[in-house]
Amino acid sequence: MADGVYAARANQPQAALLQRHPGLQWHALEEDLQARGLTELLPEIRRTDWDGFVKLVESCPRVLSWY
Repeated sequence: MADGVYAARANQPQAALLQRHPGLQWHALEEDLQARGLTELLPEIRRTDWDGFVKLVESCPRVLSWY
């Protein structure tokens, strides 16, 4: 979410961290990607809209919120 989507680009230092965990699913909100003009992402990143985000939240036993 928000500026966290910058880590989804291949040329970012955080990309190596994401790629070290191949068993995990990584998602990025489409609206956040568009707001920052990000188009080319790591192949491991799945784009999702708000409806998809809500489904992800509902499928997880715990959600950590900083709000």
